[in-house]
Amino acid sequence: MKTNFKQALAILAVVFGGTACDDKAENQLESQIEISTASMTFEHEGGDLPLDVSSNADWTIDKSGCVWVTVNTLAGTGDQTLTVTASRNAGAHRTGKLVLLAGDKSKEVSITQYSAVLSFGEPSVSGVLKSNLSIDEETCLVIPYSGGIGNETFTVSVVTSAAGINAVSDFVVTLTTPAGEIFVPLSGVPATAGEVTFSITTNYANPTTGTILTIPALQATIEIGATLVVGELSLSDNLTYTKSVGNSLILSLPYEDALGVENFTLSVAVSGVAAPGITTDATVDVAISQPGNGTIEIPVSGIPYKAGQVTFTVTGDNAAKTFTLDAAEINKSVNATVADDGKRYYNGAFVISGVMGDPRGTDGTVAGAAATFFNPDMNNLKQHAGPCEYMQFLALEEINFSQTPYCVIVCKMTDPNGPTADGWTEGGGKTFKFNLTEGTVSKGEFFYVGGAAKTLSGYRDDAASKPADWPHVSVGIMSIRDSKWIRALTYANNPFTFDDGIGSRTTDMFYNYTASALRFNGIAAFKGTVVDKNTVPMDALFFGTNNSFAYNADMPSSYLTVPLNDLYSPVEGHYGQGTNTVLLTSVYTSGAADHGEFMKFGGRLGIDGNNNKVWLQTRDITCISLGDPGMYIGSPNNTTLAENKYDPAKENEPNPHFPGDDRYTKRLATIADIETFGDGITAIVDQP
Repeated sequence: MKTNFKQALAILAVVFGGTACDDKAENQLESQIEISTASMTFEHEGGDLPLDVSSNADWTIDKSGCVWVTVNTLAGTGDQTLTVTASRNAGAHRTGKLVLLAGDKSKEVSITQYSAVLSFGEPSVSGVLKSNLSIDEETCLVIPYSGGIGNETFTVSVVTSAAGINAVSDFVVTLTTPAGEIFVPLSGVPATAGEVTFSITTNYANPTTGTILTIPALQATIEIGATLVVGELSLSDNLTYTKSVGNSLILSLPYEDALGVENFTLSVAVSGVAAPGITTDATVDVAISQPGNGTIEIPVSGIPYKAGQVTFTVTGDNAAKTFTLDAAEINKSVNATVADDGKRYYNGAFVISGVMGDPRGTDGTVAGAAATFFNPDMNNLKQHAGPCEYMQFLALEEINFSQTPYCVIVCKMTDPNGPTADGWTEGGGKTFKFNLTEGTVSKGEFFYVGGAAKTLSGYRDDAASKPADWPHVSVGIMSIRDSKWIRALTYANNPFTFDDGIGSRTTDMFYNYTASALRFNGIAAFKGTVVDKNTVPMDALFFGTNNSFAYNADMPSSYLTVPLNDLYSPVEGHYGQGTNTVLLTSVYTSGAADHGEFMKFGGRLGIDGNNNKVWLQTRDITCISLGDPGMYIGSPNNTTLAENKYDPAKENEPNPHFPGDDRYTKRLATIADIETFGDGITAIVDQP
């Protein structure tokens, strides 16, 4: 091009030279300018384009008509190649011009730069779509784009051909880069597997033409939502009548081909003649997070109350439709037998072994009240420390009550004021609760719960109040403070509220034995400290004179629950129903009330190396007098005759006032009388 420009100028010079005047005239050339192109076009990204200029004179460039470009030089002489640079267009289509001037001659270069116009690529889905499974919250429709400015804002809408996938309306997109990917969240639960079409629209228009751009439709596949194959239900161990299921019994439901995203609910039912007492969660939430094979385990607990057949049935939550191909229902059962090995197991940590329900003197004297009695050791007057009733328990294993708390609730019932609709939780003057939350006991150790007096047999100066023919004097308070006390309360003080709000101030937690009275007492031990009227005790005993009113068929909601122990069974109902009528009854050894009568509930328990506890002998009641008459001998008129003084060396000799009656000796009562004295004591016999 340059060569042609120069040749043209040379020819012009010759022509003009040939027609000029003679040598006398000065050779004067006319200014000329030529350019390599009259137009330039830039894409929106901008860039550099060359412009060749050829002139026989000085020239300049006027760019006032196109301020958005730059030229590497705006003035020159002769021939040059210029560089025209356009910046990136962040707006609409634009035009302008450059004017090149040489003398009175000029040339124009028209310049055009396109605006940015987005281009959308083929969409895709970022995750896997599965029928009957919720679309993961991270799954998106991915739309690639390019050619943008990077600050565009517009909306995207999506509809699908598959039921269950939610439509997307006017999802707002704001771009930050000229090219990249747009992520549109998807949601819903695809109803069926198969092909699905995503139709995608936008309100983005070409900035130059105003035409709405299109986004290609997407053809995708919805996979089968769950391929889970469920095997047969099985039970991990055997069941034995009256034996605690413990923590090892498991219902196992194997599965195969899990995708690792299954979430569903199973319902569990226990049925059959041997079902009472066996428990499991009614519903089990299953979350399978790893693909492949595995086993769903469902724990079983409780104590079988009856022998015979039992059926466990596990069904799937068909409403969720997330667990099998085509939402088929899970329905699996396994039959088992609750075997009766002829043993009566006990599943508690301790048993009720005795009660001082009738202390000497007043049962619940207020703490600090004066009480005159003769103390054989100190020979002085003492003050009474508080209420005297208490209960005795035998630990069958080591217990730390701060780690495994229990509670004891006692009741006293009389006709017509028997059990109410609140059962053991009645409170008021009928039931009283002791929380056992501190202390420890060892296997085979007796421990005590009750009044703060902590006396073996209560208190009273009988010699000052009995007829002259009553040959004894009181031994005073015989303290058992050094025995294993787990809970002691001053429940006779006013005001007083028992632990956990069950019970109120009372001067007698238990009724005394009166043959003609319609009354009975009860003691129930519960695991834990939270009890409602339907809570089944760990152990319970009832004693007194009459329990005919313990259950009223006309008032079936008024009852006392019973445990499965040596005397009662929940399968028979509540206390007073079926065979749950055992009432331990024993007359006072002394022949009268208020003489310090301790009731021993004697039985035999065998315990093997696995801590299985079996009743070898059911409990019965033996009543012994610890306070009077006869445990300490004196004369009815407080004489100080030597033969009436306590003499440890003579404590095994017969009482001279009761010849031939070996119940009454000269010895003092001790804690051994209720822990090791006679056959009526509850005992443990180790079993292989």
